[in-house]
Amino acid sequence: MAGGSSAGDVDRISDLPDDLLHLILSYVSDDSAEVTRTSVLSRRWRRVWIHAQKLCFDDDRQSRWRRLANFGGFVDWAFAQRGDADIQSVIIFMSRLDSATPEQVNEWLRYAVRRVVKTFWFNACDSTPIGAWWAPPPRDHGHQLPTVELPSHGRTASINLNLSSYPFRLKLPASPAARYEALTDLSLSSAWFGEDEAVAGRRTLGDFISSCCPRLRKLEIIDPMRLPQLVLRAEALEELIVASTRDTQTMDVTAPNLRIFELHYFNSMTSVTSYGESIDLVVRITAPRLEEIAINNSTLEIEDNLDLRIHGLASVHRLKNLTLAMHGHNCCNTDYG
Repeated sequence: MAGGSSAGDVDRISDLPDDLLHLILSYVSDDSAEVTRTSVLSRRWRRVWIHAQKLCFDDDRQSRWRRLANFGGFVDWAFAQRGDADIQSVIIFMSRLDSATPEQVNEWLRYAVRRVVKTFWFNACDSTPIGAWWAPPPRDHGHQLPTVELPSHGRTASINLNLSSYPFRLKLPASPAARYEALTDLSLSSAWFGEDEAVAGRRTLGDFISSCCPRLRKLEIIDPMRLPQLVLRAEALEELIVASTRDTQTMDVTAPNLRIFELHYFNSMTSVTSYGESIDLVVRITAPRLEEIAINNSTLEIEDNLDLRIHGLASVHRLKNLTLAMHGHNCCNTDYG
């Protein structure tokens, strides 16, 4: 340093190798505002940050985002700075849907499935400000909901979409060539599928999983809306978790490598069989390698029914969180086997 500079002005960090700087950034990557401040310091830091392998954006830190202006615009800027560089992990938390437009959210999703190698997690908010642009009129059936569109091709290994209790409509790729070859883990929460409506060319969730995700090993479906039936033919699937079904009436799963099946808090629309028996949910599972079953419905009513038929129970060695209705009374045990 020049003679007038103190020892405290010496920048010792920028001389460190890239690998070590990436390690330093990994400890602050859950706060992209802090990471961005480092990129303002010097071109050296800016170049290193562009190649950071983990980024987390959270609009709940309101005081910081006021200084960084618009949250959606900041995420756009961050991705633009990276260009075509791959990244291992991207996590986006939106506590308010007005933090970004639907167009921005879909652009982030397109970026993620192209560039994120390991994990993409998008978590939308749980509340809707009065008069917001995405608030549909009364008796709406999903037509006015903002749409999240999954691109036709993806190379991400793990995708987690939590689309909030006031949902986005999830549009699955209709192209016959759509493929997610690398996808091994998929979690979909509070998505509006709209499969109770006949729409030409629409791909169902079951068809997307069965046809486009050949390596999918773990599937979580939580609080699905307008998903009357789920038909899965999944060769690689090892774990299936379905929770908080609102209007699902039929599940038909054939998965030769399925080891874990969990069904929690089902509350479906009642249909009536030819015998006059009410059936809330019909589940058919064909899984010769099934090892663990968990069925739990703490909201079970006397009139609720679950028609469950599992083919291939020889390998099952554990029943977990099992709730059964017997002669109008609940029988519950948390663990068997």
